Order: sequence, then C-alpha cells, then structure tokens
Amino acid sequence: MVRVLRFELKADIHIAAQKEEAKRYIENLKQEAIREKNQTLAAIEGEVVDLVVHLLDHIIGNELSSSNKWVKCLVNKLLHNENIIKDAEIGLSSRVYASMTPVDIAEIEGLIKNVSIIERPDLQDYTCVILTDNGEICYDVNETLENVKKDLRLLEKLGDNND
Repeated sequence: MVRVLRFELKADIHIAAQKEEAKRYIENLKQEAIREKNQTLAAIEGEVVDLVVHLLDHIIGNELSSSNKWVKCLVNKLLHNENIIKDAEIGLSSRVYASMTPVDIAEIEGLIKNVSIIERPDLQDYTCVILTDNGEICYDVNETLENVKKDLRLLEKLGDNND
C-alpha cells in the first residue's frame, strides 16, 4: 500500500511539474505572439495611415462633388447653439453656390428664420461663411480635411517615437 501511495505521489508531482512547464511554454508563446503582433502593426502603421488618408480624400471628395446635403448638415451644426435675433446670411463659395438647386436653398433657409443664402466669389471652394448678429462663422471643408490628415500623420509619428 505504501508503495502505491509513493507511486501516486510521484505521479502527482510529475503531473504538477508538467502543468507548470506547459503554463510557462504557453506564456512564452503568448509573449512571442504579442511581440510579433506589435512588430507587424508598427511595420504597417504608415501604410494604414496612407490608406485612411486616401479613403478620406476619396469619400469626402465624392460627397462634396456629388451632393449638397453636406451644406445643410454643416449649416445646421454650425447654427445649432446660436441664438440669432436678427437676419443671418449664409455665404457659399461660387462652386458650391452654382451646384445648389432651389430645393437645396429652400431646405437650408428653412433651418432658421430670416436667413438668406448668397454667393461669395471671394471664398475658396467648399467654404461656407455664416454672418449673424453674434459674429461670423467660417468653415472650409478642405482646410478641415487637411487638418485631419495632419493629425493622422502626427499620431503616426508619435507612435513611432514611443516604440
């Protein structure tokens, strides 16, 4: 009986040692996989940023050139928290103004009372200026897109410095 107990004890010790060895092996594999993943991500980060920038250019460029819904959305967002007492004037670049239909203009004018939409040849393409009794709000879609692209590039460089 003592012999059987010794054998079982040795077997239990052997099994426990194998479990510990398996745990260490699995932890090493996990750490190696994490290192490989981080190396792969670092290697493709620039390509991912380039892809995102390209997609932004394509998607936003397509939306700007094929639809005027963005103008109504933009005006709505810009005027959302404004308390306008007197008349307001929305100035659109010549490019945007030329693409507006009477329905587009009516929808934007329906957002707030006493608003007029005018063409502003002095504005860059895809720029909107809103004049209210509170001041002027100027928004340039291209400038904003360029700022987003710069921010993405900056984040990429910051990620490189942390490696």
